[in-house]
Amino acid sequence: MIACLPMYDRPELLCATDALWASISNHLRNFGIKVPNRLTRSPNYEDFWESPDLIFGMTCGQPYRDRLHGRVFLIGTFDYALPNCPPGYYQSHIIVRKGDSREKISDLHGAKFAYNSVNSESGYCCVLRLHENLKSFCGDLIETGAHDYSIIKVFEGSADFAAIDAVTWRYFKRSNPEIASKIKIIQSTDPVPGLPLITYKKKFVTNITKAVELALIGSPEIKNALQIKEFVKIPPDHYIQ
Repeated sequence: MIACLPMYDRPELLCATDALWASISNHLRNFGIKVPNRLTRSPNYEDFWESPDLIFGMTCGQPYRDRLHGRVFLIGTFDYALPNCPPGYYQSHIIVRKGDSREKISDLHGAKFAYNSVNSESGYCCVLRLHENLKSFCGDLIETGAHDYSIIKVFEGSADFAAIDAVTWRYFKRSNPEIASKIKIIQSTDPVPGLPLITYKKKFVTNITKAVELALIGSPEIKNALQIKEFVKIPPDHYIQ
């Protein structure tokens, strides 16, 4: 069996993320379900999403929409209580360096765009929906591999702008306040459903849902560390629209 929570698995959150899984897995064992003691971690975490052994995982909205929908089963979504977002939804912030005179994304024609991955809803696809031909809109496209690296590229000046998941941006500001203070948000995208929690094990969906709910209710310190407000259910078709 595989359990993974790779999308917000930041170094400063490892202990809290492990503690969250420990609580969820304990409840699942109480339901008579065999689960791994530890989260599986690997640079190739995308392979987990399509593994028949996946009992619990977190994916991005774009791969769920494009290839996982109908193949995996949606458990629910964590709500991070983001401003201007419905429960369980999130958005991206378009960031530039402080001192940059541009005030909205339409001002960024010819600018260098740093993005984490082309399969990222929050780092790439949200901008692609605003400008379908990014190659002609942007002066350069710079793939960084992670939101944090995109922020650093903007901070250092090797990129002009990036789109950053609002949850990641909140985490980053807390752990890197000096860098964040040199960055400004010029625009935020429309909210979309948050990162899906998924499983390949249809027969366990109800018990997994209950285990997540019980884990959050019984672990306020973990919720605080991860800045999770609650667990919500968003219909699968909301991700496909």
